[in-house]
Amino acid sequence: MVFRNETWNHTGDIVVYSNYHKYWLDRERKIKSPLFDVFSGKILDLKEGKSSAINYFYNLVDAEICDGVTIFVVPSSNVEKHVTGITQLGEQLALNNRI
Repeated sequence: MVFRNETWNHTGDIVVYSNYHKYWLDRERKIKSPLFDVFSGKILDLKEGKSSAINYFYNLVDAEICDGVTIFVVPSSNVEKHVTGITQLGEQLALNNRI
């Protein structure tokens, strides 16, 4: 079991909290997306490693994951960036009786 919510363990699908909507609709960065919302902003903040976003997603996800679960973080494609917001989130989630 991965999730405390047992129905999530048997869906066979990816569990999502919300959808990410990009900020800009065009490459020239002139047209902002009307769908960009607070959740999408939190994802960008997490990508930037902002502690408020790391804490936000930790509080959102931690209570949902069972003890003893392995936490794995996919490395950034940017080889110069060794520690990312996702890495920090994964490290925090792994502290609570997880690997």
